Amino acid sequence: MTFSGLYEPQVGWDAVHQFQPHYFTAIFSCSSGQSMGAINALHQLGYRVPDDVSLISIDNHVLNDYVRPTLTAIEIPLAKLVTTALDRIRLLKEGVKTLGLTRITGELVERESVRKIGWEADRE
Repeated sequence: MTFSGLYEPQVGWDAVHQFQPHYFTAIFSCSSGQSMGAINALHQLGYRVPDDVSLISIDNHVLNDYVRPTLTAIEIPLAKLVTTALDRIRLLKEGVKTLGLTRITGELVERESVRKIGWEADRE
C-alpha cells in the first residue's frame, strides 16, 4: 500500500489512520517528519514501534535521535548528490550527449524503530 503527500508529520499520521484497519508490519517513509507523525498515530491506535510495526525513514534528520523510539533511517549524502547533479549539468551545457549512470549510495543508520526478526533476533 502507498500513501502520497508532503514531507510533514500530518502525512504520516494520515497514512497510518487510513491503513489502520489493514494489517501491516512495517512503514517506509520519505522523511523523518512523516515518520514522527506515523509514530504518534501508531501510539494513539495502540500499536508499539517496533514490536508491532517497524519504521524506517529515507532521511537522517538530527531529531531522529530524540524521538522515541529512536528512528532508523537511510542517510542520503546530499552534498555528493548536489555536486554530482551540478557536474552533470555542466557536462550537458558543454555538449556532452550521453552521460553514464551515477550511483550515489546512502548509509543505513540503525536505531530502535526496526524490529529484528528471524536469525537476527535469535542471535541476541
